[in-house]
Amino acid sequence: MTIAFLTLARRRRICRDAPCEFGQVQEPRRKKSVKYSLIGILNLIVVAFASEQNTLRDIEAFAHDITRRQLKKLGLKGGDTPCDTTIYN
Repeated sequence: MTIAFLTLARRRRICRDAPCEFGQVQEPRRKKSVKYSLIGILNLIVVAFASEQNTLRDIEAFAHDITRRQLKKLGLKGGDTPCDTTIYN
């Protein structure tokens, strides 16, 4: 995992500047089974890739390393973060 090589300031800038517009993406999941917004998960993946996280496990670790405020800004509300299985599915 390469997150240790990024400075805290760089990680904060990436999380601040990276949320994308995914308004045209259709939600394929049933409403009953949705815990995290699709837009939030897509934003997390984009930010993690921009932070040199290349695997699902790295993305999951990255999500645990950023603050709740940053997760909220990405569109992931709530206290917990998605696991690698959630990101994969």
